[in-house]
Amino acid sequence: MFADETTTAEVRATLLDRYLKGYVQRDLDLLMSSFAPEADSTILGTGDDERMVGYETIRNRIQRDWRQSDEIQWEWEPPVVASAGPVAWTLSETQFSARMGSIRVSFKTRVTAVLELRGDRWLIRQMHLSIPSSGQTEGESFPPPLE
Repeated sequence: MFADETTTAEVRATLLDRYLKGYVQRDLDLLMSSFAPEADSTILGTGDDERMVGYETIRNRIQRDWRQSDEIQWEWEPPVVASAGPVAWTLSETQFSARMGSIRVSFKTRVTAVLELRGDRWLIRQMHLSIPSSGQTEGESFPPPLE
């Protein structure tokens, strides 16, 4: 079921005020404060090697993103939030862009996350980022064959 107003506001604060703000501003402490510090916290990113299991692995991969870019901008629609007890799950459409020297990349992303209530704070336990298939046209269930 959709989360109540309080849960929605608190979950969005974790995602937008701590994770997203920390990522764009390159504030590692702020960003990492949005994650549960366990070895089973995870992110599945868009690259083949972006399967991050564990708090330290997530920390290291975020730092890699920053080393490989000069500037990052990331705009999120307000996440849709649902919850049951101490667990919440979200989805959001986003627009990501990064500058590496004179090169700029920009693409649409989708983000889902599972959060757990710990005391009075919601913490990310799992996050998944994806890029919609560019070859799949609206109204079609599958992208065209790779031939």
